[in-house]
Amino acid sequence: MIHKAVTLAKPGDVLVINAGGFKDYAVFGDLLGLSCKVHGLAGVVIDGATRDAEGLQAIGFPVFARAVLPAGPFKDSPGGINELVSCAGVVVRPGDIIAGDADGVMVVPLEYAAEILVKAQTAVAKEQAMRERILKGEYIYDILKLGEVLTSLGMTEQ
Repeated sequence: MIHKAVTLAKPGDVLVINAGGFKDYAVFGDLLGLSCKVHGLAGVVIDGATRDAEGLQAIGFPVFARAVLPAGPFKDSPGGINELVSCAGVVVRPGDIIAGDADGVMVVPLEYAAEILVKAQTAVAKEQAMRERILKGEYIYDILKLGEVLTSLGMTEQ
């Protein structure tokens, strides 16, 4: 079913695969990753296992999985395509925005995308301002006024 989903995906799509958290066999590998990359997919998120992590990294195709192991994928499992899916306990609908980096993966429901973008831009600007203050020698402790937090907890500074 994953192979079929790749043929139906559009450039920029992220495949979200519910493999039930299964970690005994991989459901994805570097050859399928190469096919995804050639056809313009943005990445894959798997609630299960992948293999060929080095090969996937070498071709620059992002795959986020619960596990990495050498046991090859099997290709005879049923499934659905372009429907609501649960991935690691998170509901993902077709059209939701998927973003991932070394810290993990997030799902943004499409109807909240504009609101979340504004909040993210605000957070980035705030962190950049903090970086500038840190580079000037200030401590995060002082910037965030953590002394007040300690006082509110009944602690005294020494």
